[in-house]
Amino acid sequence: ITGDKVLVNSRPSKQKSPDIVHVIACMWQRSASDSGFLTSLMNSYFIDRKTLDIHICNNSPAYQARREKIAQDLNDNNHGHKITIHDMGSNTYGYGRFLLAKQLQKVQPMDYIIMVDDDQRVIRDTLSDIYNVREPLTLKAWYGKNWNADNKDYWHPTERLRLEPSETIKEHPEITSWQYGGTGMSIVDANAFRIEELFQIPEVYKDVEDMWLSYVLQLAGYKIGRLFTIFDVIVSESNSGQWPQLKKKKNRLFEVLGYLKCGK
Repeated sequence: ITGDKVLVNSRPSKQKSPDIVHVIACMWQRSASDSGFLTSLMNSYFIDRKTLDIHICNNSPAYQARREKIAQDLNDNNHGHKITIHDMGSNTYGYGRFLLAKQLQKVQPMDYIIMVDDDQRVIRDTLSDIYNVREPLTLKAWYGKNWNADNKDYWHPTERLRLEPSETIKEHPEITSWQYGGTGMSIVDANAFRIEELFQIPEVYKDVEDMWLSYVLQLAGYKIGRLFTIFDVIVSESNSGQWPQLKKKKNRLFEVLGYLKCGK
């Protein structure tokens, strides 16, 4: 044993490999903003040499070639970050992030995963700030909701935040945990995607996967914390997204899962 220690300690030290921060996002049919969204991710800055490994679930196969071209141009002119566009073959909704995370973990180590929506624009330090507050067995989400026991309506929670990110960092700082945490602008312990129940979501609810994630994680003993960060939201893109079509379905799943039993 002593000889082994001497041998190891006598070897010259190596430069530390840069930490890799993993980001997964889904893109659908907002083609006009492809470049702006991907560029904002690639312009992220980490003071301690971390690099981004960005994976995009392309839920609109018709845009695959266009998005690959944008990604390649950005990969050729960046500071070490990398974007990969994955053709999902169809619209997998936000659930595609779960499928991709599970697949990626089979071929590379991942400790935490940041999830971003394609109507959100990170600024220079957003992803660095998010990564710095990561916690094991935890989902931290910028947007979330809490309900009192007598509140049975998903869309009218007791506690929530407005959709102005530059202001919500100052709004109700006493709220530090959620019953439901939105996946857009969040960071989660990557082991979450090793929970098999996460992939047993009923087919009819795969387009409201964010609710399923919060439900399964809490049952698995994970915490859902509030994430304090600043970024921009492209409101015109948010309003043209898929969520308005899901209002009744989200309320139905809220009742089916018995969300209030999870607690804060």
